[in-house]
Amino acid sequence: KQWYQRRVRGVNLVLVSGEKYNNHCDKQARKAQILFICDPDVGMGVPQLLDEANDDASYCFYMFEWSTSLVCPENATKGRGGMSAGTLLLLQLVVIVLVYLVLGLGYKRFVVGARGTEQIPT
Repeated sequence: KQWYQRRVRGVNLVLVSGEKYNNHCDKQARKAQILFICDPDVGMGVPQLLDEANDDASYCFYMFEWSTSLVCPENATKGRGGMSAGTLLLLQLVVIVLVYLVLGLGYKRFVVGARGTEQIPT
């Protein structure tokens, strides 16, 4: 039996119902928790055993941490993917011009009473 839990930095995989312990942990089924951490620079990565908790009979498990690019969102492995500063400035300029035209047109039409090409703001 296994289930998945999403994390901010990766995926937490919990495996339960493994082979039973022989002489400790009240002969319970083994459990493992693997925390896959997004790291776009390591490729596949290698799992590391962080802890083997088997001192307390009621709470026995293996804990692994695995830094890998395989659990990263698609855009994290391709770079930041955001807009450049030039694109943002151009977008802001287009929005400012459109707002100026719409507000100017509305003012000249409804306040001044202009019609036709006279209502285009200058």
